Amino acid sequence: MFGFISILLLMAIFCQLIAGSLAMSERINFSFGWLTFANFVFICCVTFALVQTVIPKEEGPKCGLSQMAPFFLGLATLALQLFIVILQLLWVNVMKSK
Repeated sequence: MFGFISILLLMAIFCQLIAGSLAMSERINFSFGWLTFANFVFICCVTFALVQTVIPKEEGPKCGLSQMAPFFLGLATLALQLFIVILQLLWVNVMKSK
């Protein structure tokens, strides 16, 4: 389950790369802002689901350390998403100035 949800996080990044580039070049009808917002919401929902799947069900230590890895994976994915969006916006500004 962890692997499947991790693949969903990567799909959101690839969706931003591909569809975001197409939206900025106006080849598709989606606005770039809406697409970025939808990807951020999707990543947050998938991160929440990922953290919920690793809740320990058996007896043992009751700490949340096993949930920290998926949480930080989600945060890293959000940071990567933000980095990609900033690069795409900078790229469009550079192309418009030429």
